[in-house]
Amino acid sequence: MTEKKPFSKSIIDVIKKCDEHSAPLLATLIKGTIITENHEAIIEAWHKRMVQLKYDDFYVPQSVLKSKKLYHSVSTQEDILASRDMFLRKPMLVRH
Repeated sequence: MTEKKPFSKSIIDVIKKCDEHSAPLLATLIKGTIITENHEAIIEAWHKRMVQLKYDDFYVPQSVLKSKKLYHSVSTQEDILASRDMFLRKPMLVRH
C-alpha cells in the first residue's frame, strides 16, 4: 500500500515521474489546486523536470507562487475557495 502524504508532498514524486504526455495534464492539476505548503520544493521539482523534458513551464511556478501568496493572505478556507478562479489557465505546450 502506498504511503499517504499531503498533496503538497506527494505531488513532487508525481512530477519526477511525469512524461511528455502527462506533463500538460499535471500542469492543469497543479494550477487548479490551492497548495498550502512546500511551494519552493514543488517549483524546483517542476522546473527540473520541464528542463529534462525540454518543455516550457506551463506557468506552473507562477501559479504555485500565487497560491502561496493567496494562502498566506487569507483568513479562512472559504476565502481561498472564493479566489480559486485566479489559478485556472490553459496550459501552453512549448518545446525548446
